[in-house]
Amino acid sequence: MRRRLRKLSSGQLLSVRWTVRRTVGLSSGASLVAAVVIVVLVATGTVGPGVRACETATPTLPDYQVAPFAFHPEARAYTFAQAMADDDFETAYTMLAHFPESGASLCDFALEEYWEVFRSARSPVYWDAFVERPALIQAFDPFEDVVLVQYQVNFEDGSRRESGGLITLMVWRDGRVSPIYDWDAGDRRPSGEYPAPAYANAWAFEEFDVTIEGPGGDLAATVAIPRGPAHYPAVVLVPGMWTALHADRDATTPRVKPLRDLAWGLASQGIATLRYDKRTWAHPAAAARQPDFTLMDEYVEDTLAAVDLLRRVPKVDPSRVHVLAFEHAGFAGPRIAQLDPDLAGLILYSAPSGTMWDAFLSIIEREIRNSYEEELRSSDADVRARARAEANRELRAYRTHVAQARALAAGETVANLTLRPAYHRDLAGYQPTEAARSLQLPILVVHGALHSMGSGSFIHWLESLHQHPSASFFLYPDHYDYLLDLSEWREAGTPSRRAEALPRHVAPEAVADIANWIRGGRPLDACIGTQTGPSGCRGGPDARVSG
Repeated sequence: MRRRLRKLSSGQLLSVRWTVRRTVGLSSGASLVAAVVIVVLVATGTVGPGVRACETATPTLPDYQVAPFAFHPEARAYTFAQAMADDDFETAYTMLAHFPESGASLCDFALEEYWEVFRSARSPVYWDAFVERPALIQAFDPFEDVVLVQYQVNFEDGSRRESGGLITLMVWRDGRVSPIYDWDAGDRRPSGEYPAPAYANAWAFEEFDVTIEGPGGDLAATVAIPRGPAHYPAVVLVPGMWTALHADRDATTPRVKPLRDLAWGLASQGIATLRYDKRTWAHPAAAARQPDFTLMDEYVEDTLAAVDLLRRVPKVDPSRVHVLAFEHAGFAGPRIAQLDPDLAGLILYSAPSGTMWDAFLSIIEREIRNSYEEELRSSDADVRARARAEANRELRAYRTHVAQARALAAGETVANLTLRPAYHRDLAGYQPTEAARSLQLPILVVHGALHSMGSGSFIHWLESLHQHPSASFFLYPDHYDYLLDLSEWREAGTPSRRAEALPRHVAPEAVADIANWIRGGRPLDACIGTQTGPSGCRGGPDARVSG
């Protein structure tokens, strides 16, 4: 269920805790002996006799002044990945994104152990490893100023071949590379054809592909439009997953495709939709090389181009085109609406309400707490102490990252900067709730109380917009990220039943509420307090946020 892959922070060794957890899922050909050997490898930090490559390699020093990504990011990632596959750790350590000021040594990154765990969990014997090209996904993350590259790794022994797994690498602006050390999401790719949600009626709509001529390059898109002769209301679905790897038009994650669910569900209820591949996913290298890349480039310009295209689609009523800003894109939603006064409405779907840095930290802090929850409850004091130390180390790394971003936005000069100055300075002074308050168009806020950001973001939207006469609000008490209903999962007693109860689709009530709102329906009850009830609530002069 985690959206954001956790990377090893500077100075953090792979833990025995993590290794044991991963070896539980060893392939059928791997033995318990292999699991024990891996634990010992990681615990001792030794792989084979002799001097380790990390002790002799000379790392490439960071270049904080270099032009961003003046090279081919995928080629750099492939060289690093294949070096590890060939057990050429001297090359891998030379390319590693190592920051001397952190105080960490190269050996703290434990690349040999990383690869040994990966290989032993996927190959029944010591077969040859091959990194398959082309890369499965490339995506630019402007918030952290890195390009993420994901590969399939397979194993061969003569004529025998076995599918291995996925590895994801971060390529930094100066060409250095970091592996992502957590495969929680990467190992669970969707298999087979994605099942349609029960509320999608394939006979009620048709789909066709279009191309958005965006200022940063053409973007592939799909229109789903109801069958029949009418002129339909419509909505542009803006991709905004927090993990850059999931920024295609369907918001494809290892388990769900929430934007496809929304497109099919809304089209089945008489709402035309357009969904498109995000620029940072479709053109990652070009976006990464743009020094002044900002929120305008990431979301605003392409969404406005998509709205313009949708208005010209036959059978779409051009006066009733809306924008649904999904998850992270909700941060840019009010700015999009400010630049198109003819929009029929704005839907803020699990949108962050404060600064982007606050939202980023709230998600990371919750994920880190959840990651170490079992160890922090251990009866073993040493296990608890080690878990606290590891969790705090990760938190410090991310908080330092956010502190740099805030300093940039304040106009300060930041030494040893790894972020994109233009991107973060563009966010200075921008509050999405303040921008939304000035909008004259109808606004719908939908949010799950169990979202990774918590319900505080929804409450902030409610406090800011409850006097807005055209604002509507829905808070779903049992819903997680993407408005997935976790009520059955929470009631399941055993791990196996919980796995079966994991939701595969956006909740039908959320789709129905959004469709009804687009058609002109509004909640009858004014908002009183911070809970909306199953029928939602509306803003206006008679609404108030406290009892």
